[in-house]
Amino acid sequence: MKLAGNKKKILFIYASLVFAAAAVFGVMAAINDGSLFQATFHQENKLEKKVKEKADEPVSAAVQGEMNFLQNLKDRTYKEAAVFQEGAENEVLNIISKQHSYLNNLVGFGGADVFKADYVQTSTGWIELKEDIVWLREKGFAESNVWNDMDRARALMLVTIHYEDTMSLRYLHRIFHDLDVELNGYSDKDKKYWNVTDAFGKNGDKIQNHLNGAKAE
Repeated sequence: MKLAGNKKKILFIYASLVFAAAAVFGVMAAINDGSLFQATFHQENKLEKKVKEKADEPVSAAVQGEMNFLQNLKDRTYKEAAVFQEGAENEVLNIISKQHSYLNNLVGFGGADVFKADYVQTSTGWIELKEDIVWLREKGFAESNVWNDMDRARALMLVTIHYEDTMSLRYLHRIFHDLDVELNGYSDKDKKYWNVTDAFGKNGDKIQNHLNGAKAE
């Protein structure tokens, strides 16, 4: 009986090693053939399809105003990465931390996959996020590249709701995550850093390109 038990343990270990090896080779193959990134591309194509489908749908004056904002959105270059308006630093840092936490709860643990736009857009948290982004852009940050991040965040909120686009929601979270890391020294157990802000990152063009795909032709 003892020998049989040892055999079972050996078989279990062997099977685990085979599974792990298969997983590694699978990821390597996915990288080589590009399939690892197909999910993101699928999200982009899905967004462009929704934009075309909803192009002729009537919208409220408020939504139209946000769509006009998105349509005119473009990168601007400033001398500094992130500058606070006088006396606003503590409030800015608190808002960045608060909204990162809110978006963590909204996106994390598969939350983005079960996101319901109709429910979220009328929630207190979502309304406060929109108000905070406007405040950060107009009264919190002074002229600097982080203005581009706030403009993108505002546009991402529109695209998230109007087109029910979960990739926009993920990008929105990543902006606040990275700003929390840079400005508040935030760190989680995975030391995650998306590198997507215009103020501090190198991949901010990914978000801008995504938003460009949501613009009406």
